[in-house]
Amino acid sequence: MVIASSAASRDRPAASAAKAYPPAQRRWRMHFGRRQRLWGIGFVLPALLFFAVFKYGPMLWAIELSFTSYDMVSTPSFVGLDNYRDLAADPIFRDTVVNTLVYIGGSTVLITVVGLALALAINTRLPGARHCMTLMFLTNLMPIIAVCLVWRFLFHPFGLVNQLLHYLGFGRIDWLTSSWTAMPAIIIVTVWRFAPYFMVVFLAGLLAIPGDYYEAAEIDGANALRKFWHITLPQLMPVILSLIHI
Repeated sequence: MVIASSAASRDRPAASAAKAYPPAQRRWRMHFGRRQRLWGIGFVLPALLFFAVFKYGPMLWAIELSFTSYDMVSTPSFVGLDNYRDLAADPIFRDTVVNTLVYIGGSTVLITVVGLALALAINTRLPGARHCMTLMFLTNLMPIIAVCLVWRFLFHPFGLVNQLLHYLGFGRIDWLTSSWTAMPAIIIVTVWRFAPYFMVVFLAGLLAIPGDYYEAAEIDGANALRKFWHITLPQLMPVILSLIHI
């Protein structure tokens, strides 16, 4: 009798819930999650269509044209891999690939290191640190054409950079015309332009790290370097990977 009554009491809420919601309302609840997904797809679809039409579409068309001979007047004719064979045999193309890899690697590493160093310096909460962050971030808001004109003036043979080097006892350097200094000059401009953006993102990541981690590390006797290596850097690794991917 006790077992039967307990089983009946367990089945009573399910029966009452079934009576509380009619079949039409239960179907509405089952399809609510599906409607939410459809609404989400509807909101994201315009952005996906924009990228498909203006980014991925031209990319696929360019890949298709790479297998043809096309002078933009006559109809493209299929040539297979001939264009790629010509590129592989071209020494200028090989030099271009090497210079591109050097530029990407050097600028990415320096932007990440400088941005993280600036974020760590501002995160110390010294007086005026936030004002310095605002001033440094203004460089990221400048139009790229203005950045190029300013640094072209600075790297001019009689520009400000060479004037400073002259006072320090160094000779004048043709920054933008020498094969030895053109790449470092371009990397310097890139770091100056984009490091403040990395700084702001790194600062947001630093503020999201719980302070309990650092308190526990101090109790264990960890110094600043160990706290950075074992706490700050692992916690910022998702931010670093996302920034490098961008």
